[in-house]
Amino acid sequence: MLIHDGTFSESPEVVSLVEAFAANHPRAAALAAAWDARPPEVPIAEWLRAQTADLAFKGAATDLSLTALFGAVFVDEKAMDAKPNRPEWAFVGRFWRVVNAHAPALSMGPFGHWAYPPGPRWQ
Repeated sequence: MLIHDGTFSESPEVVSLVEAFAANHPRAAALAAAWDARPPEVPIAEWLRAQTADLAFKGAATDLSLTALFGAVFVDEKAMDAKPNRPEWAFVGRFWRVVNAHAPALSMGPFGHWAYPPGPRWQ
């Protein structure tokens, strides 16, 4: 929904992340219903921008954007505690790809690796 990238939307980690968002966010069902009612000719980015401006959906739309960016379930613009978040979701967060880095504490590299450019895992 947020990104036209088949590898992103078809990833099992992304699917489980979105399912966790739907199960844990109190406004996720209403946001999904609004998505289903969206006229197909409305571009996705325009629809999401409109939902973040609509007070009824502002929190849920913002949280969904943050969830996709950082790979963690957000509620009220805060990442939820460890449950239901899973470490592998951080690797699908789009923010980390944009800044060419990894999520904090999830590098899985040896001591001092941060002094060198990321390897293929983040490219």
